[in-house]
Amino acid sequence: MAASNVNSPALQANFSLSKDALTVHMRLVNPSDVPLLVFDKLWKGDSSGKVLPDQEGIYRFVEDATLRLLLGQAPPPANKNVLYRNVPYLTRVEAHATLERDIVLGAPVREHNVYFPPAKKKGSEDKKDGDVPEGFTTDVTKNVELFVEYLVATADIKTFPSPFLPGALNLDTPGAWSRALLARSGPTPLAVPVLRRTDAFQRWTPP
Repeated sequence: MAASNVNSPALQANFSLSKDALTVHMRLVNPSDVPLLVFDKLWKGDSSGKVLPDQEGIYRFVEDATLRLLLGQAPPPANKNVLYRNVPYLTRVEAHATLERDIVLGAPVREHNVYFPPAKKKGSEDKKDGDVPEGFTTDVTKNVELFVEYLVATADIKTFPSPFLPGALNLDTPGAWSRALLARSGPTPLAVPVLRRTDAFQRWTPP
């Protein structure tokens, strides 16, 4: 039997900016003879421990004048342990198939990491439109780039349907998340208004 052909997926991203939103069109092409497992279904737990889809849609980090958008594992705090590891649920992309989706982010784009919910003082709310919310500062990027983490679906990686997110898969092989690979779109020059966190927010730098 011939060996399976495994090639890196091709990630394409188109970004369009309006006054109120940044729209990201993602296209991930799997050229291989084996499926991929893509970490694209972000989730969070509510105060009761219930698992919910992360309505923020994608992780967002501003550094080096670049807005980095990540469908993958957010970096946990560097100086303390977390109670749980938030590993995104998976979408299976079959051999020679394509995964496409649109993500719409409100502008200015706020930084987002699941381990760092925005801090709010008791009884406080976001300020009115045009003002900067507490804990943020304004900035404008020069570039925007999309990153997507994935696994090659080898026989030793087990999954099962997520009971919380229809159509998503839960990774059932402990530690397999550490083998995740990274697809990147390459930077696109674009001046995006952003809200950058001013607290101990943990940003992500691609390897």
